[in-house]
Order: sequence, then structure tokens, then C-alpha cells
Amino acid sequence: MVEYIKQLAGTIQLAKDNLLKGGGQKIHGNDVPDIHSLFTAFAEELNRLDPRDFEPAVRHEFVMLRVAVRNSANGQIGDSIKAAHVAATMSTTLDSYAGDGSGAVTRDFSFVTDQQMKTIIERDYRELTQKTFPDGSWKSTVILSGSILEAVLYDRLTRDVTARNASMNSPKAPKRKGKAKDITLHDYDNQWSLSDMIKVACDLNLLPFKDERAIHQILREYRNFVHPRLEAEMGIEITEGHATASKGLLDVCLDQIT
Repeated sequence: MVEYIKQLAGTIQLAKDNLLKGGGQKIHGNDVPDIHSLFTAFAEELNRLDPRDFEPAVRHEFVMLRVAVRNSANGQIGDSIKAAHVAATMSTTLDSYAGDGSGAVTRDFSFVTDQQMKTIIERDYRELTQKTFPDGSWKSTVILSGSILEAVLYDRLTRDVTARNASMNSPKAPKRKGKAKDITLHDYDNQWSLSDMIKVACDLNLLPFKDERAIHQILREYRNFVHPRLEAEMGIEITEGHATASKGLLDVCLDQIT
């Protein structure tokens, strides 16, 4: 989405170093472009971005950095060298860009009771919506979607004694030696898989599906592509369609759970 602008910021750093060393460096076999030209191009690309599409906490910073970049594009060589660090700072700020027209809207995960889990879920959902999906990282999108659902379901199924008892008393709960596995324990013998959580959540009407197979096919099976061996055996290339379906189904599940 904005990775190419961040790459341009990196080229500016290279141009600065090249200028200080008296030239000689190359990019893809070509001479490093003039630093003024790079700053001009950098400023033009930044002008395309709406500050309102950044997370609120960094909007002011983005505007001020963009002003500094514009000034650098019109300044002397010495000013450009001094301001090259602004481009590096801007590159970090661009991580908070949520997409054209997004208004930096993200989900509210206040329903998650485990605060440590909530922090992880919020981080992963930002990465999903602001980086992997917009940038076309289809496999990462599918894997993250399954991981987020697993974290949310675990919190929902274990949030209190009532929830834990309902989960382990469900006929869909995984068994070991005829007894339901303890979802609160993390040893191998009591481990619940994402598939187990989906089945129990559907049985308890926590997810909007009477038949868990629909969600299994998209989120559970495709998430298995985190294992290269399984991906090779299945012989399926993850496409934009898979990624769109995974993210869409995750959002449907989150709408129900909240």
C-alpha cells in the first residue's frame, strides 16, 4: 500500500550516503538519483496521502514531517543531507497508515477480557488490515486471520467459570480417555486446536454457523499453510480470493462474538 514510499525513503538515505562519499554507489546497476529529485518525488507521493487515514496518535506528526520533506525538496544540498533523517522518521510513521479512505478505523476489541491477549489481538488485527492484506501478502493474511480467531475464541471460551464449564461440557469438546480436555491447561494432552474451538463455539451459538464446516474450510484449512509441507502436499496456491474470504469470514465471526 505505501511500501513503495518507504522504499523511496530508503533510497534517499542511500543518496545521502552517496553524496557524502563523493558518489560511486549504484542501485540495480544505475547511478543513485540526485537527492533533490528524490525528495521532490518523495514529497509528491506523500501529498497523495490523507492525514485522516493515519491512526489519530500520529496524524500531527505526519503533517509536520510532510512539511519538512517539502522544504527539503526545495532547499540546498546541505539542507537535504541534514533532513534525510526526516525521511527515515517518515518511513516509520507510514506504518500507521490504514489505507485510502479508511479514516484509520479499526475494530474495538474491548470485549476481550484477557488484557495480554487483547494487546496481541489488536496488534495482529492492525497488521492484517493495514499491512498484509493491503500489500497483497495473501498467505500472511490467511494465517493471521486464523490466528486472530483462535485468540478471540480462546478468550471467549475461558473468560470465566461459566464459560469454561460450558466449553468443556459441550459434546463437541475434544476428549482424552473419555474425558473432556481441560482448555485452561496448556500441556500437550489437554491442547485444544483451532478446529476444536470452532466446533465448540458453533455448538454454543457463539458463531453464526450451525454447521462449522463452512468456517473450517476457510479459516482452519487455509491456516494450515503455515506449515510448508502441508502447503506442498495440498498443491494449492493462496490467492487474493483465499485472503479476501479469510479476512471476510474473520470479520463475520468477530461481529457475532462481540
